[in-house]
Amino acid sequence: MTQEVFLGVLRLRCELAGVKSPGTWLSRIAYRVALARRPRRPLLSLDGATGGASVASLPSPGSGADELASSSQAQRLLGEAIAGLPDDLRHVIQLSTVEELNSAEIAILLGAPEGTVRTRPVRARQVLRETLSPLLGVRNS
Repeated sequence: MTQEVFLGVLRLRCELAGVKSPGTWLSRIAYRVALARRPRRPLLSLDGATGGASVASLPSPGSGADELASSSQAQRLLGEAIAGLPDDLRHVIQLSTVEELNSAEIAILLGAPEGTVRTRPVRARQVLRETLSPLLGVRNS
C-alpha cells in the first residue's frame, strides 16, 4: 500500500504546489488507497450466526460498570458495531477518534462539507447507542 500511495503522489505531484496542507493532501491519497484495498467487514451479528458475538456471551446486565467496560465481549461488540456502520459514518468516526484529525482535515480528506463532517459523529454515536443498548441491557433515555 505504501508503494501505491507514493505512486499516487508521483501522479498528482503537479497539484502539490496549490495545496495548503501537504500532510492532509498525502493523507487523502493514502485514505483512498486504503479504501480501495480494504476487505469488507461483516456486519454486526445479533445472534452469533456469522461469527459475531451472541447475546448469551455478554456479561449479565447486573454486572458493575467497570466489569462491563473492561469486558472483551463488550469491546468486540463495539468494534463489530462500528464496522457495521454505513461507510460515511464509520469513516468519520475512525478519522476523528483513531487518527485524531479535526473536522476541517476530515472534510478535505473525504471531500465533504465541514458541517456534514461535524454532524456525522453525532449520528454514528446515535446509531451505535441504538444498536448496542438492547444487547447490553441499557435503557435509552
